[in-house]
Amino acid sequence: MWGVGCIFIEMVTGAAAFPGVKDTGDQLEKIWKVLGTPTEATWEGVSRLKNYKLHKCGVYPGQPLRTAFPKLAEVPQADEMANRLLQLRPQDRISASEALHQLYFADLPPQVHQLPDQSSLFTIAACKLAQETYNMPLSVMKAAAKLRC
Repeated sequence: MWGVGCIFIEMVTGAAAFPGVKDTGDQLEKIWKVLGTPTEATWEGVSRLKNYKLHKCGVYPGQPLRTAFPKLAEVPQADEMANRLLQLRPQDRISASEALHQLYFADLPPQVHQLPDQSSLFTIAACKLAQETYNMPLSVMKAAAKLRC
């Protein structure tokens, strides 16, 4: 569900949530600057994890996701959904089943929750593709136009 949370942030904001560029330490530092450095006070047993090395990265208090990713506040219930998905302790993260019942999805037609596996969402009459109203920067649009599938 961690990966779902990262993709969710990327879909809402249009940018990678924690873009580590150098190595895993760089990636962890970006995560911890937002979510806070895990300590025994916030994650019992974290210091006993095989590769846990608190001294290699800074110690950060963390911040609300809506502060780090302001666009979350523009989408109803997105902040709550992201918070439930991006918990450092795996056992604190929401499950996929629980996520589908969050308020973020409350305006979906009820048939969505009864859709059989392997069925297209677009078999439901109320589900249609719509053009986004978000204005992407010209540089992003140009880069997307160069992509070939």
